[in-house]
Amino acid sequence: MTVETLHEPVAGPAALSVAFRHVGAVCILSLRGALTAGTLQVFESQIDRLGRTTCHRVVVDAAGLAAIDEAGVRVVTGLHHYVHARGGRLSVIGAAGAVARALASIPLPAG
Repeated sequence: MTVETLHEPVAGPAALSVAFRHVGAVCILSLRGALTAGTLQVFESQIDRLGRTTCHRVVVDAAGLAAIDEAGVRVVTGLHHYVHARGGRLSVIGAAGAVARALASIPLPAG
C-alpha cells in the first residue's frame, strides 16, 4: 500500500491536498480543500500516477472537499472517461451540499 499526500502551495481557502492510496486493484484519492481552476495541478498530478498502477477501480473521496468549480467538475469528468477507457470504474463518495450538486452532472454508474 502506498500513501502520499501532496499539498498545493497556494495558501488560504483555495488550497487542495490529495492523499493517494493504492490497495490491490483499488486506488483512492482523498481530497481536502477546494478543487478549482487554481488547484487542478495537484489533482492532475495524482491522476498521472494512475497510469502507472494496476487500478481498475478508482474512488474519489470528496468528504473533505469544501468547494468545486466548473474546472474541477471537468477534471473529475475527464477522470471518469479515462478510467472507463482503461476498463475500470470510478466512484465518488462523501460529497455533500454544493459539491454533491456540482458532481451530480457526471455520468457515474450507481453503486
